[in-house]
Amino acid sequence: MMMLILLVAWFLTAAIPMIVLGYRDHPRWSSPYCVKCRYDLRGKDPEQAKDCPECGADLTPRTAVGFVRHGRRRGLVAYGFFLLLLPFLASVGLAVLQYVHSGSNPNPGNLAAQSNTAVIQFANQRPDEP
Repeated sequence: MMMLILLVAWFLTAAIPMIVLGYRDHPRWSSPYCVKCRYDLRGKDPEQAKDCPECGADLTPRTAVGFVRHGRRRGLVAYGFFLLLLPFLASVGLAVLQYVHSGSNPNPGNLAAQSNTAVIQFANQRPDEP
């Protein structure tokens, strides 16, 4: 149980910063675009294109054409949530495996979960095992 708590704490310290950084606005360089309508101006000559071909906005002011787009990093957020869920999924998987293996076949590892008659039968079948 202590190992599970340490595992969850370790994954939390890795997952929470990933999720926070993924949700924050992340600037990235892009091709030129019209700030008003977000039309891609790639391939347009800045000397000839004075107006946006999409919305007709004036492109001569300095702030009319953008070169940096902002957005969230969805992959980082998804990976952070996956890391957040991983210890819980692993513990559920281990519990299912333990339940499957603790069925009707007694062995030295699951004798505590067996009935007295199953333990006595196991001891009679293998008297030299502890």
